Amino acid sequence: MKKLLLYSLVVLFGLTGLSSCRESGKDEIVIAIPDGPSVISMMQLIDLPPVVDGKKVKLLVKPEPLQIQAMMVQKEIDFAILPTVMAANLYNKGVDYRLLAIPVWGTLYVVTNDSSVHDTSDLHDRTIHIFGQGATADVLFRYYSTSKELKNLHIDYSFSSNQDVAMALLNSTARTAIVSEPLVSMLLSRDKRIRIISELTIESGEHNLKNDMFTQTSLLVNADFAAGHPEMTRKIMAHIEASCMLTRLRPEKVARMLYEHHYTDDIGTAMRSIPLCNINFVSAPEIQEEIYSFLNLFYTFDPTSLGGKLPDKNFILHED
Repeated sequence: MKKLLLYSLVVLFGLTGLSSCRESGKDEIVIAIPDGPSVISMMQLIDLPPVVDGKKVKLLVKPEPLQIQAMMVQKEIDFAILPTVMAANLYNKGVDYRLLAIPVWGTLYVVTNDSSVHDTSDLHDRTIHIFGQGATADVLFRYYSTSKELKNLHIDYSFSSNQDVAMALLNSTARTAIVSEPLVSMLLSRDKRIRIISELTIESGEHNLKNDMFTQTSLLVNADFAAGHPEMTRKIMAHIEASCMLTRLRPEKVARMLYEHHYTDDIGTAMRSIPLCNINFVSAPEIQEEIYSFLNLFYTFDPTSLGGKLPDKNFILHED
C-alpha cells in the first residue's frame, strides 16, 4: 500500500519532518499519533492543518506508540493518540495526560494463510503469532482464546514488530497471526490465500466489546495544556471529531487524500481498509462506564498491563 515501504508491507505514515512542541516553539500545537488507523482518522487535519487561536496545528506521526510514550514522559507534546491500555499505564505512573475521547475502536483481526483454518473452531493446536507480549493484542487474544475455549495454543512472540508479523504471513513463515488495520487490508490485497478468520472481539458476561466496549484507542491531552487552554482544547477536539466524521461518511474522499499525500498507491485498498478501522469519535465522559469496563478486562487478566491498578476517575477529563 505504501510506496516508501516497497520491501515491506506496512503503511508508514512518515511525517518525520514535523517537530515536537518544544522543538517548534509555543506558536504550534502538536498532536502525536501512531501510524495506521489513527492517521486515517486524522486525514482531514493532515490534508489541511487548522490554525486554532493563532496557533498552527502540527501532526507528528511515529511508527510505534512507544515513541509517542517517550515524548509524553518528557511533556513534549500537547495531544496524543495511544492505545487506551498504554495511556492508562502511563497515567498510573504519573505521566499526566488525560483521556478526552475514543476516536478508533477495534482494529485487530485473526488472519491466516492456512487453507485448513476456516473459522475460530479450527484454531485448536495452532501457533498464533503476536507482536508485543503483554500489549493490547496479546492480552485481548489470550482473553479471546479463553472465552472461546481454544485448546493447546502456542503464542509466538518472536517477531519484533507488527510489520514483521505481516511480512511473515505474506511469505508463509507464519500461518496465523493477530494483525491490525491497515495491515490487514494490505495483506488481503497482496495475497488471495490470506483471509480474516475473526475480528478480535471479547465477550464479557452479557457485554460484547465489539459493539459496546471496545475502546481500544484514546485521544489524550497534556493536563497542563487542558487546564491552561480549555477553550483551545475544545476546539482541537472539534477538529478531530470532524475529521473522524469525514472518514466515516466520505471514505472515498479520505481514500483519495491518502493517495494524493502518497500514503497509498492503491485507492481500492484504502477504501477496503477504512471501514475495518472502526473510526468513530466519542467523547470519553459519555462512555466512562464502557472505558472502565474495557480496562477492567486487562486488570482482571493481566494487572501489570495497567501498572497494577485501574486509573482513578480523573484519568478522564471532564469539563467544569
